[in-house]
Amino acid sequence: ARTVEATLAAERSAALDAVLRALVTIPEDPETVVGLEGPAPGAVVFVETPQGRYLRSIGVADVESCEPLDPTSPFAIGSHTKMFVAAVIYQLQEEGLLSTSDLVRDYLPDEIGLFPRSADATVEHLLTHTAGLADWEASENPEALGPRIYSGDPEALGMAVTPSELIAMTAELQDDPDQPQFSPGEPGNWSYANIGFNMLGLIIEQVTGQPWTEAVRERVLEPLGMDDTVLVGGVADPELGLPSGYIAFPFDVDTNSWDYSQGGAAGNGVSTIEDMATFVQAYYSGELFYDPATLEVVLEPAAPGYPGHLDDYRYIHAGFEKYGFLGHGGGTPGFTS
Repeated sequence: ARTVEATLAAERSAALDAVLRALVTIPEDPETVVGLEGPAPGAVVFVETPQGRYLRSIGVADVESCEPLDPTSPFAIGSHTKMFVAAVIYQLQEEGLLSTSDLVRDYLPDEIGLFPRSADATVEHLLTHTAGLADWEASENPEALGPRIYSGDPEALGMAVTPSELIAMTAELQDDPDQPQFSPGEPGNWSYANIGFNMLGLIIEQVTGQPWTEAVRERVLEPLGMDDTVLVGGVADPELGLPSGYIAFPFDVDTNSWDYSQGGAAGNGVSTIEDMATFVQAYYSGELFYDPATLEVVLEPAAPGYPGHLDDYRYIHAGFEKYGFLGHGGGTPGFTS
């Protein structure tokens, strides 16, 4: 393990050490691995409390060189990027430039028109995954981009796509039996759809007249001093210093050629664990908003009553409330957070 700081009480640090070790250990029972389906080559845990801080890493940044993993390393953060996008959407609503009750077709008639069941979707439905949209990443169709990526197909990993191309590819999957078949806002229905956030990125561009990445940078990253956070448009530049990513244990297929355009506004962020702590604390304390009522909306359950919604585990607006913790979660080919 490599330590930046460990000022928590000894028994708490020891418990976190055990979590850290579990993340890189081949378990006797795979279900005992914390948050992963198998061991990682390296991991970082950061905890910050009034009683002290804990920031340690374990394992390696690359399985060939076995260079130790730096706790301050940048990582692909995947769907944590969705919280950046949501923050901008809510700021634009506060400024009267859009409303989350607006119909998506008022901004993207051609794109949402590819999904007939979702014709009446609103911006709110996109933010809460209640629009009934398909999801290419979770598709079981072997020809879809998601299964091809996670099988290690090099052509799929390196495929550059525009948001419109990704939307069109997803629309081709909407009638597959593993995809949602409900209408926007239909009570008791919720289905995670990355493509909804690609649409939100396009809406931000229409409203602001600038790339959504610039809007996030100016409105979120710069005000919070998140200097180690970037939104990547293609294959990550080696100068970013990312650790190597791998499809899965035994780490024989690396994902360093993954094109981040496939994530786009749904998941193309790269950040450090301390930058993300800065963001989450600011976002969920309302620091990014003018009106306290905005934070109340962010924290509202997305779809009460849908299967999987529990009092202590539920999707809110572009985030999760899990066992008293607020945030999201992120997965890309090679990284889980």
